[in-house]
Amino acid sequence: HCRNVLPLPPFEVWMEDYRRDRRPYLEALGVEASGPRRDAPVTVELRPFEHAGESWCAGFALFHEPPGWQGFIRFHREGAVDGAQRTADVFLEDTPEAVRARFRSFSLNTLQAFLRSTLP
Repeated sequence: HCRNVLPLPPFEVWMEDYRRDRRPYLEALGVEASGPRRDAPVTVELRPFEHAGESWCAGFALFHEPPGWQGFIRFHREGAVDGAQRTADVFLEDTPEAVRARFRSFSLNTLQAFLRSTLP
């Protein structure tokens, strides 16, 4: 519907322009071009898993703060509205892709160990 109403460029043209300079697009959305900040991290990955007979979800949140991209894991029980547990900032990499790949490389045992470290 938007294509019929608005004079939009072809997606490939838009994508090339976005890759060349993201700042105008991000500013229009009210997002800083430098990326998410420590006080406003972004959850970029969710991994469901079982622990002690309960369903949990591990959410990977990241933010940019020199010297690089940092992140932490926030855990919540499936269906729970509150009561999330979170690790300290345990990731530091040069790019958001690298820090996200590190989170993805964690085994089920590693996620369970991180969860246990956050529980009272």
